Amino acid sequence: MNKGQISETLQAMIAKTSVTLNREGIRSSYSDRLVIELLADDNSCARRIVDSLAGEHGVRVIMRRIVSSLAQPQYMAHHSPQEHFDAMCATLIGMTSSEQLTSAHLLYAAAFDSTTMTSQALHSYGINASDVMREIERMEMDEVRWVS
Repeated sequence: MNKGQISETLQAMIAKTSVTLNREGIRSSYSDRLVIELLADDNSCARRIVDSLAGEHGVRVIMRRIVSSLAQPQYMAHHSPQEHFDAMCATLIGMTSSEQLTSAHLLYAAAFDSTTMTSQALHSYGINASDVMREIERMEMDEVRWVS
């Protein structure tokens, strides 16, 4: 596998979210909207990380905070959801040494961007981008031990 290949699961989630946002004419808060989808998936790496750091109740509270913020007036993006997600993935590929980008990496990007509601909701639980990255690294080490 090449460095920074996007997992099939993440590609599918990005495609699904992009189609939904385009169909509904939504032009704002792309990262937060994708994080909601990722956290709603019980099997996603993003969900497992937030559950590990904040517990199951914390996952639900964080999701509610993000969803409630989306009801507020938002900055309107001048690019499509797919362009936004493509740029985000390209940036992450350049930043990571991971073999595969997962939902955890998108969670990291949203946590790192202090303008996202995801970042603010995670921060309310004392979780920041560094905490998310530590969990990603721990998960990768566990995977290496499991395979070895």
